Amino acid sequence: MLAPEDYAEAVESCDQQVGDSDDAVAHMDYHVITKETHKRIYVHAVAHMVKNPYFGQIYYVILSPKPEQK
Repeated sequence: MLAPEDYAEAVESCDQQVGDSDDAVAHMDYHVITKETHKRIYVHAVAHMVKNPYFGQIYYVILSPKPEQK
């Protein structure tokens, strides 16, 4: 789950980078919170939206851990 304090900025950044394009890729850094232990992890996300004729819009996100910036 996206950390509440990072949610608005992450969504806005993704919308600006991807928009309504099939070819756009968004790069973002934000915190996620794990479901079971509620651990906070800083991640780099690469997001891509595609339009599929059978399933509609599919949003792919790849997350990788990133060291905290100080």
